[in-house]
Amino acid sequence: MTALIIILIILAALCAILVYFFRLTCVAKKHRTTNDEMLASRRKHLPTYAADFEKGFAWAAAQESEEWEITSYDGLKLRADYIDHPERRAVIAMFHGYRSIPLGDFSVVMDYYYSLGYSLLLVHQRAHGKSEGKYITYGVRERFDCRDWCKKIDEMLPGVPVIMDGVSMGCSTVLGAAGLELPDNVRGIIADCGFTSPGEIIAHVMKLWFKLPKFPFYYIMNGLCRLFAGFSFNEFSTVEAMKNNRLPIDFIHGKDDDFVPPEMTVRAYEACTASKRLTIVEKAGHGESYLVDRENCKKSLVEFIESNIK
Repeated sequence: MTALIIILIILAALCAILVYFFRLTCVAKKHRTTNDEMLASRRKHLPTYAADFEKGFAWAAAQESEEWEITSYDGLKLRADYIDHPERRAVIAMFHGYRSIPLGDFSVVMDYYYSLGYSLLLVHQRAHGKSEGKYITYGVRERFDCRDWCKKIDEMLPGVPVIMDGVSMGCSTVLGAAGLELPDNVRGIIADCGFTSPGEIIAHVMKLWFKLPKFPFYYIMNGLCRLFAGFSFNEFSTVEAMKNNRLPIDFIHGKDDDFVPPEMTVRAYEACTASKRLTIVEKAGHGESYLVDRENCKKSLVEFIESNIK
């Protein structure tokens, strides 16, 4: 009887951990992160670059912008902030990462893009920022949102070239969209530190954060997602999407990334059958490539963008 009670307690504890992990990884926060809160977070976690973030946030606040809105295929109101350049040569559509907002991932590069004559579309991904949504789906549904944002740009600015730029989960979003039918205005993708699939990153994080083996915990987690959020971690992978992609891609990853392993980007790069380039930045952690090696990243980015918007 005592052994049975101990087993039940252990099972209950594991179930509680898995429910907590599901809420932590897939459920949107009721309180959406503000720009001020994100800036404070960047100062705390990346103090070496605090001044760069402060400058970027201040630059963004000083720009005139308009809010764009689309309705997702499953009925959510999704929003983005559009900053127009008077000599618009292209639009950079930016897709932020997990639990972030546009300025959290792109504030340090936005003024550089703008100085080159590019307009900016700062997308708030579903379940983040200004957009509706209860569940974060790691690119499963976000890739369709990305496709629809590209259509929106083509509708609002016919014929203007578009470069999709994604960081972390945003990277997997844009790579997933590359496997779909996109409008002709999309000319290329900047893919910064993305994961190969929802399943692989979830299994990796479960082991990294909770020391849980894939069996049976990952499969229980996937069942919880199916039951409550209506999606599976196994619905798509960037590696498979690359087999259908026809767009040029600039793959970037920090060599010291201990959250999303660099080999995930390498696998997507190897699977890509279109024009491609790969940059692994020494001493850069997750999403830090542009911060750590700014001059080389600037040179690489402008070469890639200019060669594909002509």
